[in-house]
Amino acid sequence: MVVTNDYRPEEVSFASQEEVAMDSIYISDTITIAELPYPTPTIIKGGSLVKNGVELESDSTSVKNGDQLAIKLQSSGQYQTAVSSELIINDVTTTFTITTDDYQPEALSFALIENAKLDSVYLTETVTLSGIPHPTPIKVDNAILFVNSQEVVQADTIVRNGDQIAVKIKASSEWSGNEQAVLSIGQSTAVVNITTESTPWKRLANYPIRSISSSFTAGDKVYMGGQE
Repeated sequence: MVVTNDYRPEEVSFASQEEVAMDSIYISDTITIAELPYPTPTIIKGGSLVKNGVELESDSTSVKNGDQLAIKLQSSGQYQTAVSSELIINDVTTTFTITTDDYQPEALSFALIENAKLDSVYLTETVTLSGIPHPTPIKVDNAILFVNSQEVVQADTIVRNGDQIAVKIKASSEWSGNEQAVLSIGQSTAVVNITTESTPWKRLANYPIRSISSSFTAGDKVYMGGQE
């Protein structure tokens, strides 16, 4: 078949879709072909073509006036990444683009845990998630995650708006020590810090130096910083 420039349809376009979920299938709006004098060769690059409600296995077909077309396309597996498909009717190209969401919830933070006992385990306050339009992966490093009061054991946990999050973290084994856990939700992170209490012993150098050789006798008790 010889195809001339007369084989040009009425101008059509597909609306882009933003903030879509990752690794998910989306279908464009439907366009109706018009102003073609004859059936015209059509190809699709990326995705698959849905013609009159039927998804085609081939990437090429012919279309005529009245045909209804849509594009089926899988989104990226990365945050804030666009994927596009091109529908080409003769020499007229129409693009359908979908872009994944940034998967960032509203800002969340955990209060610093201070004066913790050595080697003790503490549970943070609970925060409620909001601002994420899709189910979102969550993980925590150097701590134990609780979602809706349940301890999470699997690595591929998904959370949604309204879920309540808390973190169980173990304090340092050293005086004035600091431990840190990092909670990741989509692209966002929140840090949990826990610091242990300072040593109960005070340095002898903090006290005035006195001659004590004649002040004590055998059997006397000596106190430093309030400790025997």
